Amino acid sequence: MAASDFNIAIVGAGIGGLALAVGLTHLHVPYTLYESAPAFAAVGAGVGLGPNALSAMDMIDSRFRDMYTKIATGNLQPEKKHVVMEAMRMEVGLGKGESWCGKGAWGAEYFERTSAHRKDLLDIMTSFIKKDAVKFNTRVKSIMQVDDRVTIVFEDGWVAQHATVIGTDGVMGLTRGLVLQERYPEYVKPQYTGKYVYRAIVPMNESKAVLGDLATDAKMYMGKGCNLSTYPISHGHEMNVVAFKRDPSPWTHPYTTNDVSREEMLADFAHCNPDPRLMKLLDWAKPTRRGIFHHPITPTYYSSLICMLGDVAHAGGPHQGAGAGQCLEDALILSRVLGRLYSSTQRCQPAVLLLTTATTYCLSKQ
Repeated sequence: MAASDFNIAIVGAGIGGLALAVGLTHLHVPYTLYESAPAFAAVGAGVGLGPNALSAMDMIDSRFRDMYTKIATGNLQPEKKHVVMEAMRMEVGLGKGESWCGKGAWGAEYFERTSAHRKDLLDIMTSFIKKDAVKFNTRVKSIMQVDDRVTIVFEDGWVAQHATVIGTDGVMGLTRGLVLQERYPEYVKPQYTGKYVYRAIVPMNESKAVLGDLATDAKMYMGKGCNLSTYPISHGHEMNVVAFKRDPSPWTHPYTTNDVSREEMLADFAHCNPDPRLMKLLDWAKPTRRGIFHHPITPTYYSSLICMLGDVAHAGGPHQGAGAGQCLEDALILSRVLGRLYSSTQRCQPAVLLLTTATTYCLSKQ
């Protein structure tokens, strides 16, 4: 394969796809990033990253972590620097006055909490990427492998050929079916976790007006069948709010989101007698139920020249706090192996993708 033919296709411009593009750019590996949307867009709001993710940033591109640090936000009280979350009750009173109150924090000395607005993180990542390597409004219709090439057909009829395809197209992504359908069809569709969430971004001055000093640091308010998490982002100027509701029924909606009324949203939490201060935070939330789906079993991450990265490979629930971090770790491994391959043999061999995906699998399970 000539050097001019070695072009990696990245399908999906979320955190995983952008991180891989950053890594390949750093190693001078040719690629094209395909995104169905008309522009880069942040899905979700706040994002948290732990020590492994920050180390992966360093190794993907030495500038990456420094730029992230400048936009990241930790707990605002210095004594809470190493706290991941602090548990409190969701019901009226928030558990204050109970013997355990104030002792619900978890974390570690080696862990320094960092969070950011997802858009700020994506702005950093896109600043590393060459604009002519990105194709917007390109929705994939089919992908076919013939010999040592992969052909992508888009819904508008356009056709492109690549040395390999890396699917970073999210939990519902098309590339999962391409990798698993023939051998493991039972593992193609994501599973509903039995939970959905509502999301909000609240200005910090408004958050403090509602919660006082409780707004300054990461909290997890726990109730029966529901919980609500808050943490500061945007240099402490905003607070990210995620309200979780357990749902024993199957998800019957055609999409992963379902709009409801504001009354229905508030009724979802009425059974646990929630503190009115927490419900006040939902004034800033759009009443949209966002189903949480995951892939608990993925027997393989590749099929010859098609490979999966991030949520399409191993989506997990947000309580693990590792989705974005695993995308970065996957991107580090894949970019390094593809970079070594490009600089040495100029051939994208299935055996190399096998090694890559096996390594990625091990990392994602650690």
